[in-house]
Amino acid sequence: MDGVARVLPYATAGGFLALALVAAGAWLRRRDRLRGDFALAAALLGGVALVERLHALTGYRSHLLEDLSIVAFLASGYWLLMLRHRLMPLSPRAWRLATLSVVLLAGLGIAARIPPRPDAPLSALQSAVAFGLIVAWGGCVVEPIVRFWRAASSRPAVQRARLKALGMGYGGIAAVLVVAFLANPTAEHRGFAVTVNLVALALLPLLHAAFVPPRWLRRTWRVEEEGSMGRAMSHLLDAEPDSRAIAGQAAAWAARLVGGEGALVAGPSRILASFGMSEGEAHALSRSLTGVPGPAVVPLDARASRHAIHLPAGVGPDRGTLAVVSGPLTPLFGPDEMAALGRFATSVWAILDHARLVEALRHESHRYESLLQAVSDLGAGVVVVDGVRVAWANQAYCQITGYSLDELRALPSLMQLAPPEEVAALTERAKARRSGAPTDDHYETALIDRKGQRIEVEVSVKPLKREGRTQFITLIRDITARKQAEESLRLGYEREREAAARLRSLDEMKNSFLMAVSHELRTPLTAILGFAKTLEHRHLDLEAAERGTLLEPIARNAVKLERLLSDLLDLDRMRRDQLTPRVRPTDVGALVQRVIEETAVGNRVRADLGRVTARVDGAKVERIVENLLTNAAKYAPADSAVWIRVAEQAGGVLILVEDEGPGVPEDLREAIFQPFRQGPAASPHAPGVGIGLSLVTQFAKLHDGKAWVERSSQGGSAFHVWLPLDGPRERAPGPTTEGALAPTRER
Repeated sequence: MDGVARVLPYATAGGFLALALVAAGAWLRRRDRLRGDFALAAALLGGVALVERLHALTGYRSHLLEDLSIVAFLASGYWLLMLRHRLMPLSPRAWRLATLSVVLLAGLGIAARIPPRPDAPLSALQSAVAFGLIVAWGGCVVEPIVRFWRAASSRPAVQRARLKALGMGYGGIAAVLVVAFLANPTAEHRGFAVTVNLVALALLPLLHAAFVPPRWLRRTWRVEEEGSMGRAMSHLLDAEPDSRAIAGQAAAWAARLVGGEGALVAGPSRILASFGMSEGEAHALSRSLTGVPGPAVVPLDARASRHAIHLPAGVGPDRGTLAVVSGPLTPLFGPDEMAALGRFATSVWAILDHARLVEALRHESHRYESLLQAVSDLGAGVVVVDGVRVAWANQAYCQITGYSLDELRALPSLMQLAPPEEVAALTERAKARRSGAPTDDHYETALIDRKGQRIEVEVSVKPLKREGRTQFITLIRDITARKQAEESLRLGYEREREAAARLRSLDEMKNSFLMAVSHELRTPLTAILGFAKTLEHRHLDLEAAERGTLLEPIARNAVKLERLLSDLLDLDRMRRDQLTPRVRPTDVGALVQRVIEETAVGNRVRADLGRVTARVDGAKVERIVENLLTNAAKYAPADSAVWIRVAEQAGGVLILVEDEGPGVPEDLREAIFQPFRQGPAASPHAPGVGIGLSLVTQFAKLHDGKAWVERSSQGGSAFHVWLPLDGPRERAPGPTTEGALAPTRER
């Protein structure tokens, strides 16, 4: 036990020297000032311990060696404080105060001439100086422990682990120093001394791991960040694609992953985002990395021992760079960190490529939709149809249909806007278009807007390849106003044609009327004039019978003239509503019989006359019967019969006249009762002026009755006149029809 107790202190001193050598080797491999400071502090502590062991081994004591030990002891604490200052700088005032304190205490220690032998008695001054040396060294070590542990709570995981490891390293150095003093081989408790020295030896590897963390320890520190980073990558994939926002988060995570001070993500021509550095610093870093061919750790400032991991990412024109800059709290930039960042950069660049593609698609989509919206200024509606549903529509289309874009997208089918009578044709057209069959891409149709109104539209359809799908872009223009104008023009044209036809018809009627009137007037006038001239001849001595024979045709033709003028006057007065019937109870059958006997065509009439009494204007009814019989005789063959029947029917009296003529065409059965209109097959042996049937219907209306024509059972025409038994309604009294020009007469 005594031998072990004596050897272990030497092993502890050698361990410090070995720790210094290992740290120096790490510093030589990478000239990091933090490693250099740690190596120097470890060497100084090892030197102090070794001098003490040499004193114990040789028994040689000198004030010079003791003074060197004091200086080395304080210098080790000072360099440990400097390491803290490089990581987390002290204020200039605090740093100057610490430096001055160490120098003064070193001078006091030398001046106090502390005895080299540990068992030598000390004066009060020497005791005070020795206590000051221990307090100063302890302050240089304990203050960083407290500062590192307090700062660790607000740092990312890797830097937090690094600070805690450094705090533990400082604590380990203090523990080893305490062990070195406690493990004095001259102590009475040899077992305790052995235990303390073994603990000191065990702490030495941990000190190296704390100040120069190995790969396995750095990987352990990254575990938490890598888990959080995986969740962040998933969030970036799910988030709204924004290349700048993604690059900013990627830069922050890259720095956190390896404990870097800052990072940047740069594209082929610009910096996308930076973290932990100003814009100027980011551009300076980007310029300093220009020309670096591949992944590498690039020194940035040899004096400050700053490095950057440069990782090219992407391929082709989208090639970019991910760079992370080391800082005072960065554990180490080694192959392991480069591999971890390389995996991260690959994921980030894939997400950035995805975001850029989405942004490009969104930009193109926005440009495309802006162009389509611009069509709204021209009043044209645009709708993109995917299958049978609306994918997008511009503002003009929404205004035409009365639906919002969301309401249009909610429709199960665009065919809901089609008129029911056009759904089948439009559906077939859409199926043919989707199948690739040739279809008319420009046509006119209609749609039903939200208010249920029909909108006439002109449609143009074109296929659209979009996002791997074939959609159809449909452009519509509201042509309702144009259609209405066309319809108005068509109706106007039809009205003009009808008016022109009526004018031609009226002109023809006028010519026919003039010819007929001239004929109807000339014939009786010629007869009257001829017979009158004969009677006027003075050399003729006529008998009374002969004279009567000449007067009879004069009277007959005068009656014809009077009848023609009466018809014309009655027609004009009825047009102006100036004719009032004078009704009284009349046997219509007997009245018709008298007319048959007096008319010129009475020998052709076959009568079936019932005894029906009605309140009528007898003169007007006689004119009705005369005109019907005359009309039948005019249009029927010369040797054919005319049938007339009088019967009571439906509260009135019906007068029916039938003939064997060609009949009245169905399209003329109303027009035939208009003034001056004649049938198309008037008999040449019985001309007329075309007002007889007009008087028939006007006289019937004067009695609140009616007149119409049908097909006769005899093959010709059947003219019906129905008059109410009770007579017409009471009317306001009008002008009388008495006088020389009275249009009617009593029989």
